Amino acid sequence: MSHKPASRKPGYFLFFGTWYPNNRLVFGLLGLFIQLGVIWPLYAVFSGAEPFILGLPLSFAWLTLMLLLAFAGMLYLYITDNTRLDREHNERVRAQYQAESKGQNGEPN
Repeated sequence: MSHKPASRKPGYFLFFGTWYPNNRLVFGLLGLFIQLGVIWPLYAVFSGAEPFILGLPLSFAWLTLMLLLAFAGMLYLYITDNTRLDREHNERVRAQYQAESKGQNGEPN
């Protein structure tokens, strides 16, 4: 049996046989960067006490930046996911309305 690969959908990526919107890929990569930023590979670079950034030691400022990046990433995902879901919902409602109106127009009174 041959397996045909699914055709590419614009704005989506294929992950283990399921299509996901690109905004989730961006959020996943940002999450990976944040995870690496608070453990050994990147945190070791910023683990010193000096210089001070806005009155915070470098290590604390770095963790604060990672927290702000996580918040910004979640906000981005929330906004883009809701926009996509609203668009898909509006398209379904429009198609349903058009199908109903064609049915009503074609019927005799």
